[in-house]
Amino acid sequence: MGKLFSDRHRINRRATIIGTAALLTTGCISTKSASTPRVLFVCQYGSVKSAIARELFRRRASERGIQVNAASRGITPQAHVSPALRALLNADAIDTERDGLNTLSATDAKAADIVIVFDKLPAEIAPNRVIDWSAVPSMNNSYPQARADLDRRIDALLDMLVKEKE
Repeated sequence: MGKLFSDRHRINRRATIIGTAALLTTGCISTKSASTPRVLFVCQYGSVKSAIARELFRRRASERGIQVNAASRGITPQAHVSPALRALLNADAIDTERDGLNTLSATDAKAADIVIVFDKLPAEIAPNRVIDWSAVPSMNNSYPQARADLDRRIDALLDMLVKEKE
């Protein structure tokens, strides 16, 4: 029984490899789809805009069935969520503290496919690809407007990532 199972397993494995190779060469499978985009959100303190964007981006990507790897960092990490904003975030089921506060490093920026910035990066940080979202309004001062702006930008980013995979 063991030999029969191992022969059958080897034949099935070989058929899978040959079939996958055929699909790759005919263009039915894109090699681009194998990679999960790594998006890094960066703001001054790492506790408000970048953390909210990270959580909304993950949520929206999941709803759309898009695999992403999202993280957030602060240039000078500090907790800056006001009590009023915390209440609004709780109502929206957004946990900005899920990943903790993390300091931006050059390694983080280089490892990301896209770095979304809400504030100017330090000179020693040189990401491969940067998108500037510094025009997003203050979350602490005008959450509804800032959230609407962020939602629009996240949808556009996800659309762009889908288009780049095609």
